[in-house]
This record gives sequence, C-alpha cells and structure tokens, in this order.
Amino acid sequence: MYSSIGHRLRKKDAELPEPAPVIAGVEAEYYVVVKEVLQLKPAVENRVDSIVWTLDGKRVANAPEYAFAAPATPGSYHLVILAYNKGNIAQKVIQITTGQYINWSATTNTVLKINASSKFANTTGISWEMVSAPSTLYRLADSSSFALFTTVEKGTYKLKVYAGNLVDTLLVTVRQPEKAASPYISQVFDYLPAPGQFVNELPKYVAGDTRETMIAKVTKDLVGEDANTITLGGWGGYVVIGFDHTIANIAGRRDFRIHGNAFGATANPRPNAPFGGSCEPGIVMVAYDKNKNGQPDEDEWYEIKGSANFRRRRSLVRGRCCR
Repeated sequence: MYSSIGHRLRKKDAELPEPAPVIAGVEAEYYVVVKEVLQLKPAVENRVDSIVWTLDGKRVANAPEYAFAAPATPGSYHLVILAYNKGNIAQKVIQITTGQYINWSATTNTVLKINASSKFANTTGISWEMVSAPSTLYRLADSSSFALFTTVEKGTYKLKVYAGNLVDTLLVTVRQPEKAASPYISQVFDYLPAPGQFVNELPKYVAGDTRETMIAKVTKDLVGEDANTITLGGWGGYVVIGFDHTIANIAGRRDFRIHGNAFGATANPRPNAPFGGSCEPGIVMVAYDKNKNGQPDEDEWYEIKGSANFRRRRSLVRGRCCR
C-alpha cells in the first residue's frame, strides 16, 4: 500500500517535458528585388529561450527578427530559423530569391490590381505596357497609378510601367488555382420572367411556389454542364447568373457563349419566300464584382453591343431583357 502511494507521488512530482516552439508567421519562399530589405519577424508559439538565424549555413543573427538585405546581384539564398527552449529545437527553412524585377503573383481567371511603386508618387502621365507574355489571352487595363491584369493562361508575364524617365519592370507569375474554374454557370442570383408563351412551364410553376422556389428551380436547370432551357417570357423578363471565376475580356475574342433556342427554317409553302425561322433577341449585360461582395450590384453592369448597334438605322433598344 505504501509502495503504491509513493509511486503515484513520484509520478506526480516528475517534471513534464516542455512544449517545443512552433514557428509561424513567415512564408516558405520570398522574392526580393536587388538592393531592397526583407524584414522577417516570426510568431513563435510556446516559450522560447533564443532564436538563431543562419544564411547559407552561416550564423547571421540571434534575435527575434532579422532583416535580409538583398545584394546588388540576383541570386538564391537558404535562410534557416532555429528556435530553442529546454530540450527542444524547432526549425523553419526559407528560400529567398533575389532579382532585378518587382515580382507579383496571381492565379488564372482572377483580377490582379498592380500598383505603381512609390517612386511614381505625385507623377502624372503614367503608362503601362506588356513587354512579353506566354499567351495572348490576357487583359491589361491601366488607370494611371495602378493597372488591372487578368489572364486565362499560366506563366510569367513581363510588364513595364513608366512616366518620363521613371521606369519599373515587373514580373507577374501566374499559376493555376487549386480548384479548376468551371466553364459553366455556377449560381443563379435572380429570375423574373415577363408574360410569354412558356412562362410557368420552363421551369414548371406549381401552386404555392414563391420567387425563391422558382429561382431554386432555375438554378437546378442552369447550373453545371447538364443545363436545360428556361424561358424569360416576353420583353422585360430576365435572369441573373454568375460564374465561379472572372471571365477575361479579350479583345477580338468571344469570351463566353449563350445557348438559346433560335433556329432557321427553309420550309415555306410560299414561292420565293425568304429564309425564316425563330429568332428571339435579347440584351446581354455583364458585370465585374469590383467590390468583392459576391453580389451583382446595380452599378457594375455594362451592355454588350448587339446586332441593333451595328445597323445603319438603329432601333431604340433600352431596358433590360436578360443578363
């Protein structure tokens, strides 16, 4: 009995091992422009006695933070952070690459806002130019002190921003996102058909349906690859849909496709009858989610030119038929 109690006391009084430090708050890779300084200050969980920094195997600091000064010549560097406490060593390895160009990163089918560097502050007449690109499927829209860039192809894009004698060269490294973008509709925000031939049939309305339940039915019909036809009714009916990525507006290219039920027909009992069929025109409007709230706000819409815009005698086309 006494032996058992003594064993429990000794186990209780034994010193527990101290939790090892956990290094966080720093990335595994950095790109630094030559002659610039990268300030690193990791967040370390649990108690720590000391933090040691080694650069390419040479001890360069013993401090909570470290300033890496990029030499004038581009190169690659191996930086290691070592955090010590009693009986434990934690390690974080960082790869630093230095180069002559300002580096940006993005994923395909997203809009990257690129700001001109501080040396262009209070400068007018700033211009942006694509120097080299692995694909022509990109869009660069500039607005003086910043530019908006998007592309559908991965790779490295080289840009130039300049004003007078001031020049910066930038590299934008574009990678594919972890989840591939879908070419099909991903969301239905709103649906309101006008009176027409197939209203309440495509999709089917049943007694008790609300606007929300009808939107849910349209969502089932339109989202994904296996889509069906819906009706917008007559003039004024509309549907508002969205995609899981930004569609790049590429000059001279057809950026997206809308399938309808228009068709041509040559069968006509009248002699010398013109070619006819079923053509149901509508207005298409597009929007970019510039405020990133995930909603199709009213101030973001642009109408796409249709056939009526190119006729010599244009009919008045106003209002909103479909989006």
